[in-house]
Amino acid sequence: MAVRVIANWRTSRPSTRLDQSQERFLQGAQVSAKCLLRLISNILDVAKIEAGKVELDLIEFNPRHLLEDVVEIMAPSAHRKGLEICCDLSADLPSLFRGDADRLRQIVLNLVNNAVKFTERGQVHLRVRADESDATGMLLRFEVTDTGIGIPEDRQDRLFKLYSQVDASTTRRFGGTGLGLALCQGLVELLGGELGVESRDGKGSTFWFTVRLQPVSGNKTTEVLPGSFRNLRVLVADDNETNLEITSSHLRRWGLDCEAVNSARAALEVLQSACSGLRPYGLAILDMRMPDMDGREFINRIRSTPEIAEVPLVLLTSIGDDIPREQLDAWRIATCLSKPVRQSRLFDSVISATCRIPDCEPEQPAPQSEPPDSLSLCKNLHVLVAENNDINQLVVRELLNRAGLTCILADNGQQAVDLAASRRFDLVLMDCQMPVLDGFAATTTIRRREESEGGWARSGGRLPVVALTANAVAGDREDCLSAGMDDYLAKPLDRKSLLVILKRWLPTAHPAPDRSVCSARHSAQSVVVPEVEPSFDRDAFLERCFGDCEIALELLGMFEDRATSQRDTIDLAIAQGDRERLVSVAHALQGVAGHLSAKSLMTVASRIDREYRNTSSNVDSMLGDVLMMRSEIERCLSDLPQLRQSIARDRSLNSGR
Repeated sequence: MAVRVIANWRTSRPSTRLDQSQERFLQGAQVSAKCLLRLISNILDVAKIEAGKVELDLIEFNPRHLLEDVVEIMAPSAHRKGLEICCDLSADLPSLFRGDADRLRQIVLNLVNNAVKFTERGQVHLRVRADESDATGMLLRFEVTDTGIGIPEDRQDRLFKLYSQVDASTTRRFGGTGLGLALCQGLVELLGGELGVESRDGKGSTFWFTVRLQPVSGNKTTEVLPGSFRNLRVLVADDNETNLEITSSHLRRWGLDCEAVNSARAALEVLQSACSGLRPYGLAILDMRMPDMDGREFINRIRSTPEIAEVPLVLLTSIGDDIPREQLDAWRIATCLSKPVRQSRLFDSVISATCRIPDCEPEQPAPQSEPPDSLSLCKNLHVLVAENNDINQLVVRELLNRAGLTCILADNGQQAVDLAASRRFDLVLMDCQMPVLDGFAATTTIRRREESEGGWARSGGRLPVVALTANAVAGDREDCLSAGMDDYLAKPLDRKSLLVILKRWLPTAHPAPDRSVCSARHSAQSVVVPEVEPSFDRDAFLERCFGDCEIALELLGMFEDRATSQRDTIDLAIAQGDRERLVSVAHALQGVAGHLSAKSLMTVASRIDREYRNTSSNVDSMLGDVLMMRSEIERCLSDLPQLRQSIARDRSLNSGR
């Protein structure tokens, strides 16, 4: 516990001013404490493996998403050292496998972390291919290759032994305990695989492991671009040969005519030559960091050369490439992608950038008058919403207002009881987890007072109370009904399920016919997106916002403030060993993430809330899930600017119609 407090003291300490020597002392203590925490965690994991107490959690997962997550986590560390980091999966791999994704992620993350640590220049390359396939599954081979210091052949046998290092000087220079690779070997063996290394002193290393996984049938994804894209010529310029090959292979697989060059000067020559030959490029994807020419000069040269000035540009940037939005607009940059680039984001950028080209412009459907909302009910009905989360309040209020209902908000159970007693409502939507008085106790109070005072509904009858809860698990409905609630609605709310509840419990409710909401820019383009699992499901999010970009942008702003605060709360709770606070954060996050269609964040937050709420487990036992939740928060915050920009662009397009 004390070690955690020290490790997170910067987060949890009050805003006290420290002099320079005190600050240095604190930083040193934090670094030491974090190293000790890492050591303790590894020792515990190794001990569990040796004792045979590690149970596999077999789930369906997408290997591309898992590996892209790992390289994104490690990208800041790699870029600070000037390293390229990338991942490449064989195109013929299925989209889904069944296996222990968390253990697999732990192995890959350990190996990639080591590769970054022991590499001073060059790159770290993560690749996956299928070695064989039979009735028992597919044998996958994972390789992490670096251009680092390498390992002498006569010392490689020490690598996988507990507390062993290649040599003492390496330990002093790079740090480490000798536990990471031993842990990896234990996990690989637990998964029924094999771990090995190929290395030469001073020539870099390749750490590899194999694991047999069961493909999920019927999940081979084929990427499809609209037919008008098939004649599109794309130029890719990147001085890193590995990145160049990965990006080019994606584009060619999608049916694009792609050419690759490894310098800025070559790119300029090829672009101009193509115009002279009357086969101009419709898109250029350019790395901002080219050794033969500064990125800014590179782009300025393109924009100042008349015959190539209008080619759409997609920029590939690294940590530290801080380009102001105004500059990107001045350069007319279609999209800016941070390296390493996820395949799905590259696919989206091709579509968004090239839809500006006349012969690639999708047909716009004729504007239609806005039909009545699918939740339009009879007017003059009043609904009390007891919910302490402001994002959830906004979503529920907007749903009800669009249905033509009057909505009154209460921040806790006690306020809900007071409002229900002083005013009359047709329905109460009651969150179960609230401060002061929770939803169960509030409902029990209402029912007790109704017994002595008569029904509290505006009709004079029993006031209908519907539970709102993020805990959609067995037994919850029974808990709600036993507290006196009439029905049960799982968060995040969606229009259809809410409509069912309103029809069931509101008097004389006559809804208009249901209609689907068309919201996303690309949904009308018949584009099948490859294996897309971004932090936010943009289309689903906009549908939850009724296709209203203003509401969507307001929700994103609220989420940004809330997520930043909750991330800090997680750090503090870990430092203090506060399990209840971590579960409380997870409970709040799952509903918020659901409203924003942040599916991965909602999944891990729901798991924490479900599995740890009513247990006596300590923070250590849930730390893996908590750190995953924190990582998903970071991923959401990182993707917010791009999502906000995309929705703002939609708003501009809609307002111009």
